[in-house]
Amino acid sequence: IMDIGAAGLIYPNIIAKAFPHKKIIAQDLAYPPVAKHIGNNIIQLGGSAASLPLPDESVDFITFHCSFEHFERNADIDCLKEVERIIRPGGSIIIIPLHTSSRHTVLINPITGPFIDDDFMEQVMEPELNEKEACWRATTGFVSRFARLYSAKTFQSRLLTKVNRLK
Repeated sequence: IMDIGAAGLIYPNIIAKAFPHKKIIAQDLAYPPVAKHIGNNIIQLGGSAASLPLPDESVDFITFHCSFEHFERNADIDCLKEVERIIRPGGSIIIIPLHTSSRHTVLINPITGPFIDDDFMEQVMEPELNEKEACWRATTGFVSRFARLYSAKTFQSRLLTKVNRLK
């Protein structure tokens, strides 16, 4: 079982208690890039979710708990391509919650985004502005600097058309 974007390990710890005999992989970009055993059945794995050091078709169950909406630029697309590679045939992928909107929406937190990170405008905002159908909103209602709310149309065109086995 793998949780991608595990950050503070809250959800992996819940999974580990529910499934004490399963190996739990807690992955996050912020973790050190070396796999580290951190609990009875939890392995912390750092680095990009778009390039995981795992064998093909090696994971039965993948969750994105409160993380998928924060994948900036094309990280959501690249991650799903990698998930397609590592998920076993018949495996399950759950995005909880999948933040949606009737219109594709990009949320930017002006407190944790452009005013803290000098490269935020160039590295995140400018590429995201190419999403012509996106509605842009500034909000301080979440901690992260970026969130994407998918419309059904955008979820299909941006993500599902890029993968084959995950449909």
